Amino acid sequence: MDDKILLTGKGLKDLQAELEERKTVVRKQIADEIEVARQQGDLSENSAYKQAMENKEFNENRITILEGMINNSEIVKANKTNKVGIGSRVKVVSTSNRNESEYTVVGQSESDPAKGKISIISPIGAALNGKKVGDKVSVDLPAGKIIFEIKKIS
Repeated sequence: MDDKILLTGKGLKDLQAELEERKTVVRKQIADEIEVARQQGDLSENSAYKQAMENKEFNENRITILEGMINNSEIVKANKTNKVGIGSRVKVVSTSNRNESEYTVVGQSESDPAKGKISIISPIGAALNGKKVGDKVSVDLPAGKIIFEIKKIS
């Protein structure tokens, strides 16, 4: 991975916390599940053992991914200018239906649209990036093109 993973300080802390939990708590839980399954006898037909081993593989893969992300991360400080960037909270209004939305622009691995966190590389995040209050941006979405006007940046 040559590309830096852009993160807010909180995003990095969240990844570090998940990594620590997976290395300590989750590994222990999975080891306990494997031990209980082994005590049930024949491992070739033991679905609990197979599931525990799949959980172990998933957890170890996630640990590797998290370590890579953390080691390749670049912390972007919250934007203190009047332009949209990582860390900005942006209030926009659709020019077609006047619906207001509020987004927090975050690094790609912190994205959680259900919580209003949009990635800087998402269509909306990329369109908003570098813009100021009063600017209008056009975004091509699966539902069609939408034009937002930026009402507030904080």
